Amino acid sequence: MAAGYDYATNVISSEGKVYQLEYAAKAVESSGTTVGVQCKDGVILASEKLMMSKMLVDSTCKVVHKVDDQIGVAYSGIGPDGKSIVGLAQNIAHKYKQNYGERIAPGVLAQQLGDILYAYTSYAAYRPFGAHALVCGYDEDHKESQLYLCELDGTVTRYWGTAVGKGARSARTEIQKLKLTEKTCAEALPLLAKILHTVHDPSKDKPFVLEAGWATDATKGTFSRVPKDVLAAADAEGKAASEADGAAHGGAAAAAAGDA
Repeated sequence: MAAGYDYATNVISSEGKVYQLEYAAKAVESSGTTVGVQCKDGVILASEKLMMSKMLVDSTCKVVHKVDDQIGVAYSGIGPDGKSIVGLAQNIAHKYKQNYGERIAPGVLAQQLGDILYAYTSYAAYRPFGAHALVCGYDEDHKESQLYLCELDGTVTRYWGTAVGKGARSARTEIQKLKLTEKTCAEALPLLAKILHTVHDPSKDKPFVLEAGWATDATKGTFSRVPKDVLAAADAEGKAASEADGAAHGGAAAAAAGDA
């Protein structure tokens, strides 16, 4: 029972919980799935952007954003909160370049963004953001691509592959099975599309549009949205593979039931 402990974010319950953070996390858990992976030639962000209306234009309400030349951010959670986080990331990158005359590294941006997210959990007048953000990009100092997860409580962690959103657990399980660090971004994209189609439940979820962006050797470390033709081909391949797996599993289950 919350018993009054959920009135503010700066109150810890007798069970050691901050209920407002748990409530905010529920918003992430009920939103579209977003995945990020580090490959041998770069890093990718891909998202299941749920279309809340059949009349919605595909290109609106973007989930994957470019915040600096070599850095991209994608989110899962409450849309306006996610857009605010993207705006914060863009502001951090702009101020860093203004102050130091060079582009910010993905890890530095992620840590500064995490500090702001944490601040919103520490004051009674604020509420936490109802979104997690994935930050990816090319680190010029270390000459490598990097992927970070900024959670709504301010926790920042680096991954080679992770997922957030409604299907995060299943998506992470699938990512673990794949040796994506040994594949190129072009090879990994259809596999990520397959994962997003697999975790999507058409009977319960709204239709979705695949969004993706990457920073690769081919783009010279610059983050950009995946070209429409490449994305469409990967989406079709991933959807077909997901449906084939579903049919195979369904056939195996039917055969097992018949044997029983």
